[in-house]
Amino acid sequence: MGFDLDRFADPVDPDLKCQLCSKVLEEPLCTPCGHVFCAGCLLPWAVQQRLCPLRCDRWECPPLCTPLTVALLLCSCLEGPETV
Repeated sequence: MGFDLDRFADPVDPDLKCQLCSKVLEEPLCTPCGHVFCAGCLLPWAVQQRLCPLRCDRWECPPLCTPLTVALLLCSCLEGPETV
């Protein structure tokens, strides 16, 4: 449920794409095993499956978090290059 790729003038770094919807991360959440997905993609899956969508880790109670580095990268991409 991320941002469409055509909203961006330049190619998007693959690390900024959700591995479920293949769009640019929107409200990124990080799984306990370190994978990052859009909140809208991950939460419905996590509630039903209690398993990483890439099937690498099972969760008893998923402690999902917002990866600060991804949030900062997205902000810098959306704001554009700084002028000096």
